[in-house]
Amino acid sequence: VDDENLADGSNPALPVEDADDIVFTAGSDAIASIVFATDLSGLDSSLDWTRVNDNQIVGRDDGVDIVTLDLNVVGTTATVKATLNDNYDSHPGFTADDLQALGSVGVIATDIDGDTATGTVNVQVSDDVPDMTVSGTDTVAEDVASPIDGTWDNASAGADGAASTVVKVGSDEYALDTDINLAQGTLRVNADGSWTFDPNSLDQDDPQSLTFSVEVTDADNDVASDDHTITITDGEGPMAGDPITLTVDDENLADGSNPAIPVEDSDDIVFTAGSDAIASIVFATDLSGLDSSLDWTRVNDNQIVGRDDGVDIVTLDLN
Repeated sequence: VDDENLADGSNPALPVEDADDIVFTAGSDAIASIVFATDLSGLDSSLDWTRVNDNQIVGRDDGVDIVTLDLNVVGTTATVKATLNDNYDSHPGFTADDLQALGSVGVIATDIDGDTATGTVNVQVSDDVPDMTVSGTDTVAEDVASPIDGTWDNASAGADGAASTVVKVGSDEYALDTDINLAQGTLRVNADGSWTFDPNSLDQDDPQSLTFSVEVTDADNDVASDDHTITITDGEGPMAGDPITLTVDDENLADGSNPAIPVEDSDDIVFTAGSDAIASIVFATDLSGLDSSLDWTRVNDNQIVGRDDGVDIVTLDLN
């Protein structure tokens, strides 16, 4: 019989039962009775076994009926049916759909002058193991307006039931319904089967991502886990204000027709930060947009000079 076929198992199929026959052959005397043996010592001690009568044995756990063995006799054929009534939770402590032997019990045929023959019924129960699937959005920009979300299978523990469910990020473990503050952002995995992630503003010089997993352990220590990776992309970059035009006039030079020293003009460009703070504002290195009538040199991040035969003609200063 198999735990997974119980009503709360991963593959319900009721009733959860299996049956087979033991055929006895009479000797010189007719068979008078076929009954369960009274010796139950061959059945596994993980359950409390009771021989209810000649035709029924029940295995209980803390008073709960787990396995029922029923014997039905027609002529010299004994049909034994095993019924799984509730979850068997004493499987070995490893993650596998293992088949756990519950031992054996005899079926005794007795003839009219007391001679006996014993058939053997072996009983085993297959474990139900949990399953886990995490799904949802797998790419997000760091400046997303609202958190991304997804789901995980919070009904995946199977017949054994969930003993614990945790969230793992790397080697760190977190409880459900907790805001998990990480370098990449805030992750929250809820007990209702949902999750959300709100990214931080990150340094995109290196690829950014977050991998988390949801891990369920059932009542007999079987474990299922699934992970989900979120790629975090760069958000909007900074935006520059309207272009400016700076005009200076030869006539304002000291030897010009209308001296007005210094001969200069200035204006502002206002930048708006995107998803990240602005780290620097400097002159571009590409000077190809400046007229070739002067030899332009980018002296440093904050100054460009236009020369004519080595004479400084125009200086652009950035502050």
